[in-house]
Amino acid sequence: MKLSSDFSTGSGKRIRQLHQAHYALEMRRDKRVYENYFHFRVDAEEDEGEVFVDIHPDQDFLPESRRILDTHFAPATLWVSAKGPFTQDISAWRPHRPHLVEWHRDFIRVGLWLEANSVTYVSSHHPLTPESWVEMIRGRAADRPDVCCYRSIGSTPEGREIGCLTIGTASERVMLIAGEHPAETAGSYAIWGIADYLLSVLPEAKALLDRYRFDCLPVANPDGLARGNCCFTSTGVDLIHAFGAASEGRFDSPEARAIWQQAASTPLALLIDFHAYSGGGHHQDPPGEALIMLSESAQNRLLPPAAARVHRAIRDRIMFGTDAGSSRYHPLDLAGEPESLCYRVAAHLGAPGVLYELNGGLNGPYRNSRNGIGVLQAAMRGLIES
Repeated sequence: MKLSSDFSTGSGKRIRQLHQAHYALEMRRDKRVYENYFHFRVDAEEDEGEVFVDIHPDQDFLPESRRILDTHFAPATLWVSAKGPFTQDISAWRPHRPHLVEWHRDFIRVGLWLEANSVTYVSSHHPLTPESWVEMIRGRAADRPDVCCYRSIGSTPEGREIGCLTIGTASERVMLIAGEHPAETAGSYAIWGIADYLLSVLPEAKALLDRYRFDCLPVANPDGLARGNCCFTSTGVDLIHAFGAASEGRFDSPEARAIWQQAASTPLALLIDFHAYSGGGHHQDPPGEALIMLSESAQNRLLPPAAARVHRAIRDRIMFGTDAGSSRYHPLDLAGEPESLCYRVAAHLGAPGVLYELNGGLNGPYRNSRNGIGVLQAAMRGLIES
């Protein structure tokens, strides 16, 4: 039997065998105060039967990594797959049976029943590789060339495409982005669900495409995703803090430059930036989601009155039409993230910036895709009504 994490999107370190059919590893963090993420593979080889894996916080980032494990991460759903991330099938990841997961203060113990010569992937965040996402959105564009097109808006330091699927041909533009933080895979599924919705035969979806076109970027940080990073790009940049000098044309990473150029390429009606929490430990109520937008005081300070009214209409539609209040009953203030893409889009491009936190620890690909659709529907209703 063999455990490994040295594959695309894999994350884990210090893998060791404790006893027969009992292993341990540590999560691999790249930022001291941030989420936990793990993704490993078990090759049964000729062995068959039960195996236990103890997953510990990163010992190089104590005590923060243990505190996050105890207060933020748990409880969460863990995910297993025979295909792992190397697929275009978003149903490949399945929730692991809860009775086989033990949550301890200092580690998580996962039990697995393995057949001989089987391969099982185990993860906290059901990822797909960046190459899988590119092929998926390329395929969507090829299936619907009448209304879709694909292009790469830039390349990463390691040579990966930053893929963009544009749906619709109308003049007014909406931008949807996910994956700035690679461990927050829920947002990529949200954008995939939104693409399905926009290309459906539903009258309300057709009405949106009559008026808007949608630029969809499901993986903003493909190098970080491939490396199994929690937060950073391959060059150590946290993309949520990479846009502070965007209006002056200065960027710390090619990813940030490409994303900003896409946002600013033509007038923008709305930006939705999907992020994701990793569990339920510190939330008010399931499913533990949250909205982050400019507060009214920040709107009044930064925006003309007409733009401020649009922001408020979108905020209220999302707060009262989605699960945004399940983590915090009131929206968080985007003014606390002045270097974020959403803040800079609002402050310098005048477009409403919505940062929405899904919950990738409690919800799987299907639920996150559906919740993403709900966020889009609420935001678009607020935009159109205002």
